[in-house]
Amino acid sequence: MLSLVFLKTSASSALAGELISAGYHVMEAASVPEVVWLCTQFHGQVVLVDPQFEDPEVAGLEEKYITLKLDASTTVQQLLWEIALKMPTKAAAC
Repeated sequence: MLSLVFLKTSASSALAGELISAGYHVMEAASVPEVVWLCTQFHGQVVLVDPQFEDPEVAGLEEKYITLKLDASTTVQQLLWEIALKMPTKAAAC
């Protein structure tokens, strides 16, 4: 199961619930250090950044993790597509 860490400013998010319903393990974080800890402890592979979250340390996340910056109109369908495009695929065995 793919683990996502959602870096956000507000307590609730319909998008997180929709991702859980789609079969993803979603963890929520309120700071960049919390994201790093969650990714390290729970093998988070993708970081989602809420459009209202502003912190210069987010740039450091982009160097270590697949990081998707959301905008206010991002839908779960768009997000699932982006995740599928960004995730490395395993090479087929010959």
